[in-house]
Amino acid sequence: MQSERKEPDRGVAPRLLFLVGATILVFYAALLVVQAGTLLAGASLHNAGTLLAAALALGYFWLVGMRLYHLPVKSMLVGFAGLMVIAVVCGLVAAYYFDLSWDGRDYQQKAIRQLAGGWNPVYVEIQPSDMYDNAWLNHYPKGPWIAAASVVKVTGGIESGKIFNLLLIVAVFLISLSAFWSYTRLRFWQMLLLSLFLAANPVSTSQSLSYYVDGQVSSLLILMGLCLLLCLKSADFGHLAALAAVIMLGLNVKFTGTAYTLLLLAVIVLITVFAGQFGKLTYARKTIWMTVFFGLLLGLLVVGYQPYVTNTLHYGHPFYPIYGSRTFNKEFVIQGQAPPDFETLGWSEKLYRSIFSPSSSQVGVDSGPLKFPLRVSRPEVTAFARPDVRVSGWGPLFGATLVVALAGLALLLFVSRKFTLRTLALLGLVAGTTLLNSEAWWARYSPQLWLLPVIVLGALWLADDRRAARGWLKIIGAILSILMIANLVLVSGAYLAYNTLSSRRLHATLADLRQSSEEVMLYYGPLEAVGMRLQDYGIPYRWVERRDELACPRELEVQVFYSPLDCPPP
Repeated sequence: MQSERKEPDRGVAPRLLFLVGATILVFYAALLVVQAGTLLAGASLHNAGTLLAAALALGYFWLVGMRLYHLPVKSMLVGFAGLMVIAVVCGLVAAYYFDLSWDGRDYQQKAIRQLAGGWNPVYVEIQPSDMYDNAWLNHYPKGPWIAAASVVKVTGGIESGKIFNLLLIVAVFLISLSAFWSYTRLRFWQMLLLSLFLAANPVSTSQSLSYYVDGQVSSLLILMGLCLLLCLKSADFGHLAALAAVIMLGLNVKFTGTAYTLLLLAVIVLITVFAGQFGKLTYARKTIWMTVFFGLLLGLLVVGYQPYVTNTLHYGHPFYPIYGSRTFNKEFVIQGQAPPDFETLGWSEKLYRSIFSPSSSQVGVDSGPLKFPLRVSRPEVTAFARPDVRVSGWGPLFGATLVVALAGLALLLFVSRKFTLRTLALLGLVAGTTLLNSEAWWARYSPQLWLLPVIVLGALWLADDRRAARGWLKIIGAILSILMIANLVLVSGAYLAYNTLSSRRLHATLADLRQSSEEVMLYYGPLEAVGMRLQDYGIPYRWVERRDELACPRELEVQVFYSPLDCPPP
């Protein structure tokens, strides 16, 4: 006799998991609101703002946990201890690993250092304003920069600001697991795997130790969908506050994140309108839309006052200089980044070729012939040693997962057409967001595509297993989950191994240079952050404009070289 599954446990554990994950979101959002208010008041970022945000987040934790969810004191203490462990571990990991990415050492760290050093972007533009990276600093969303600069001011280390990439990954895992545990009949191992797949998006994991923010966009889109679903199930203060927080954050990470956030919210409103329910909302649903409006208001007019309001007032468009500028070439962002054989292709064909081509991070090289989806070469894996893989950046086995997911979707039609249509609607919503970006072939601009096989896998596991297709559902689900695990292991393994070895070597080199106290010659091109790194370590250096000015160049880090003033004989 087949044993019946137990009803979902809606007790202490899932509520505590949600509470810890949501507290991370509330802290991040509170930090931006408080520090944005400080900037609007004409002051610079202050450590008091960071402490106030932490106090507000802990207040949320205790208020929701004790007064709303009535969690036992012992459980609250366990949750608080877990929250502290997460913060300390993520902080130590972020501080140890060096950001070796190009963008991270270019305009990202420059913006963070400027903010930590007292720059108020609401009232002061960095000059010359037409310089390419200054245009980004002056006019791009600043949520991750403000948060990172706030942490840097407290810790004194520039690398510690990367903590929010890691915290958001943890938040996705915890809130996903809580939602599956509370409202599905999945087995626990299935909940764990789905939560892991949602959290460990290849774009998120391969940017987690850098100042790239595309992974944050991915995490926040997932969190927004989860929080909306949780609010529809129970529109309590805990869920509503998390929803408002994630909306504020999604609007202030980067312009693509803003567009995706607004599109997702608009689609949900339209669905409600066409369903004929807009004028007949229950109190709970009215509360949800009031929360959405509140999040939009704070996100666009308070946290996002700079750049959205200032860009509109001074330059005529909230997304300036991408739009509304006569001098800024918006094609510059992707100019020379696409494989040459992509130049004559349309949007859909570029995306198709990127998914089914070998993974590659090389610039100026053709994508090459399409590969067999299960084939994985060594160069494909090593491409993920650094962030920002150009072609097939969702992982070397992503194409294979899509093929298997398509087979699983076809099988679902024989199980339940109604269930399949709901799955297709969700898949269409995710895929439709890529229409906003003509460069969706580049994984960092469309990280949400990773959700397609995750959604199908969840649908396979949620389908009624008492039907005749039960065996095939299990087989395809098992194949799909194995492929996704393998894909994540390849991506995260290559990234972690490379960054561990590189950071260990750089720590040793910097320690030796600091101990010698001898001035060195340094070539870093436009990567000014490397020079600031040497200053942080108290290493005297003399900057040179060209690498050939170094008498005996030695690699310090990626595309950065140094040389002692007196070179030893060969």
